[in-house]
Amino acid sequence: MTLFGAWLVQRQRVTAEQVLVALDLQERQRPPIHEIAMHQRLLSAMQILQVLDEQRKSRQCFETVVQSLGLLTRVQLDALRMEQAKHGPKIGQVLVQTGAISPSELERELDEFYESTTSTRGEPPRKATPARGIRKAV
Repeated sequence: MTLFGAWLVQRQRVTAEQVLVALDLQERQRPPIHEIAMHQRLLSAMQILQVLDEQRKSRQCFETVVQSLGLLTRVQLDALRMEQAKHGPKIGQVLVQTGAISPSELERELDEFYESTTSTRGEPPRKATPARGIRKAV
C-alpha cells in the first residue's frame, strides 16, 4: 500500500480494499516498462519481441527475462521503474475517480498528510493546491 493510501486507511477515510483497487487501476494506467525502455533507446523493438517470446516460454516476468538475457541491468530496471512511476495518475486521483473519496476530502487529507509528515521531519508544511492539480508527490 502506498504511504498516503495507508495513511487514509489508518484514518478510516477509505478502506484497505478501496486502496488496493485504486493501486491496481493506477498500475494498469502506467506505461509498460518495455515502452519506456524503447523510448529511451535502451531496447530495440526486436529485443523487446525477443524478451516477450522468451517470457511466453518461461512464464517469467519481463524484468527477470530481460536481465537473464543480459539486455538490461538491475540499475537500468530500477531507473525505468522510477520513470514509470512518474506517469499515470496519483493514488489520490484514482481514489477520487473510483468514488472512494471526494475531491474536497482528498484536498483536506492531503493537507493534513503533508502537515503530519513534514512536521515530523522539521520541514515547513506545504501549501495546498487545487484538487484538479493534485500534488505529484502522492
